[in-house]
Amino acid sequence: MRRRDLRKIIMTTLYQYQLLDLDMDTLLGNNLVYDLPARFELEETNPLISAAELKQCDFQFDEKEEIEFVIKVVTNAVNKEEEFAEEIGKLLVKWDYDRLGLVERSILLMAFSEMDLHTADRKTIIDESVELAKVYCEDDAYAMINGVLDHHE
Repeated sequence: MRRRDLRKIIMTTLYQYQLLDLDMDTLLGNNLVYDLPARFELEETNPLISAAELKQCDFQFDEKEEIEFVIKVVTNAVNKEEEFAEEIGKLLVKWDYDRLGLVERSILLMAFSEMDLHTADRKTIIDESVELAKVYCEDDAYAMINGVLDHHE
């Protein structure tokens, strides 16, 4: 699976984390299961699987790396959400972090987490975040996301 697809899973998980009253382990497990189709057999009576259970499944090597990448970025974003939110707020022009849409926040948290973890070069993280914003956010939100990420050190 491409990193771009994994970033969509990360964005979705962070969005749901902000919106739903579910624990992160369940959100991660379910977003990974539904986005890595046909690789898992789940009982219809219990479609929820935790990230911990997911990590125990027998995968090919690249699939384990994909799962670990998603879990690492999401966990870092959640653990450092306050720190990242404060920095994002400082970089917003005439705007407040709390006024951002949940999708915009999710994309920014993901990008800050990736930059913090050095998962890819800065330009790639910014480009991928802007592309997600073009698809999932309001028309001009991608420019705001580009500006914030471009000024983040």
